[in-house]
Amino acid sequence: MKLALLTAVAAAAISFPPLRSLLQAPPQDKPAETAPADPKRKWPWGTEEEAQRIREELQGTWRLVSARRSAATYEGEMCQGLMLVAAEHLSMQMRVLAPTGALQGTFIEGFSAGTYKWSYDLTRLKLVVHTAMAVSNFSGVDDWEPPGTQREYDVLVGEDQLTLTRPGEAEFSYVRVRPTPTPTPKPKTQR
Repeated sequence: MKLALLTAVAAAAISFPPLRSLLQAPPQDKPAETAPADPKRKWPWGTEEEAQRIREELQGTWRLVSARRSAATYEGEMCQGLMLVAAEHLSMQMRVLAPTGALQGTFIEGFSAGTYKWSYDLTRLKLVVHTAMAVSNFSGVDDWEPPGTQREYDVLVGEDQLTLTRPGEAEFSYVRVRPTPTPTPKPKTQR
């Protein structure tokens, strides 16, 4: 019965071109044309146009909304930070709170801050960051990072969202901070 049904569908596909296109597998090297565009990454990936878009959209002020390091995830009040990105340099600051097992309602605070030189590597689709000066105390003591230390992040950037990922190590999610509009003065009334 299944064989007869399969044979009938295949014969119909050969006879009717619209059905033939339904049975063919879509090409794997590009997204389906009818699928909505992914807001985080625009097609085509790996082009100079995409790299330029990423370089331009990265610039600005970003507020940290969540951080994952190893197995620990920090969100909301447990995670605060900013990243300021200019044409070639960026500055990151992060503060996290982790509950202690010793006393209820007490937390261990960790921080990280640094200034870095950055570039986008088109061939590997990575954000490459070189340390100018950075310090953290996640290990319990102030740990200064050697200048020139290099890190690479997978980057997804949209108009107002940014995710930086070091697979297996860390993931940082940000939202763009927009400037506060200048208030318009109230018109003066005559007496």
